[in-house]
Amino acid sequence: MTLHRTVWLLPLLTGLLLSACAKPTTLGPKVSAEEIAAERDRQVEIAHGDVEVDYGTFNYGRGKLLEFQQRLQRIADKLSPAATKLCREIKGPDANCDMYIELSPSGKGINAHADGHKIVVYPALVDFAKSDTHLALVIAHEYTHHFMRHVQSQQGNVLVGALLGTAADAVAASQGMQTQGQFGKLGAQASILAYSPSFETEADYIALYMLARAQYPYESAPNFWREMAKNNPRGIYNRTTHPTTPERFVGMTKTIEEIKAKQKAGAPLLPNMQPTKS
Repeated sequence: MTLHRTVWLLPLLTGLLLSACAKPTTLGPKVSAEEIAAERDRQVEIAHGDVEVDYGTFNYGRGKLLEFQQRLQRIADKLSPAATKLCREIKGPDANCDMYIELSPSGKGINAHADGHKIVVYPALVDFAKSDTHLALVIAHEYTHHFMRHVQSQQGNVLVGALLGTAADAVAASQGMQTQGQFGKLGAQASILAYSPSFETEADYIALYMLARAQYPYESAPNFWREMAKNNPRGIYNRTTHPTTPERFVGMTKTIEEIKAKQKAGAPLLPNMQPTKS
């Protein structure tokens, strides 16, 4: 079976996937390719000559882990009231706005994640984030994933992509082409790549509003991504499930301008939302 007899399935699958998948619901500021390119050049410049530190090799003792846990608790105590209030204003009074933070003693690398129930922070991240504002940014980012249900949306998107891809496999089989389930795998992968970076951008966007409402000096928050670029220059260019570090820096800088404009106008500090379909 020749390729041209089934190649029409690819745009059809893509169109169905984009229309069926869950998408971000906020409307963050627009950024230009020129702004991202300028920041990319800046990050390449500041990362030049810096030695990447492999935090994955660090083993932290009990005393250090206790120190990290106390720091996380201090940040959570300051951030949680503002974060919970923002969650309820965005998602409604019945939303799951609980914030549970867990320090993973065995987690390696500069990382944190939300699993749909709690926020898990790795020790190396606490060690790396010298500024409490930077650590609060990451916690607010992961908390946004939690209450905006990004984990569940992404899981649903993967299922939709896999099902649509499997349907395409069946159509191809009916035309005499055995795909070995490749369309199903492609659909699942495409659903992740299509919207995972957008969910990350949305989490950055809402997190800055949390920091502003919790009285953190949020203007310095974007510099976290320059620090990340110095430690891991690959993040300046690599874009898969997450945006690049220049994209994140520029997007957050534009969000800060948006927040400041609302503060000056005396407007509510609420993220802009996508218009709802009537």
